[in-house]
Amino acid sequence: MIKEPTLQTLITARALLEQAERLCSQGDRYLATAGLIVLQDAVELVWVAVLLEKEVDEKRAIEKLSFDEQIAAIASLGIKVPKSGTLRAMNRLRVTAKHYGQLMEPLTVQAHLKAATFAIDAVLQAVIGRSMC
Repeated sequence: MIKEPTLQTLITARALLEQAERLCSQGDRYLATAGLIVLQDAVELVWVAVLLEKEVDEKRAIEKLSFDEQIAAIASLGIKVPKSGTLRAMNRLRVTAKHYGQLMEPLTVQAHLKAATFAIDAVLQAVIGRSMC
């Protein structure tokens, strides 16, 4: 049985992921940029849900973990995070888009969406026995 905080976090992440999918598929640089920002937030919430489910929050302050530290914390549990290098690159692009206003190319964002959904599905399959996507 999935813990209630995990479930609530995953429901929010799923809502964000649905918005990201819509924004990323339009072929427009502005919408793709917005989609990348939303996508990264969705992925980060999935990582938070995993850390909650595995009770990492009882040992350390997960809200203070950077995106890279979240991935490392999940990996330290023995859970492989596929495409982690691509996801780290996505996070850096999100910083560039969100904090500096740089537009993203739709094809690049779509590639990150594909990598993110693959990683989310693999990690959730390992943790809760089912995928989100």
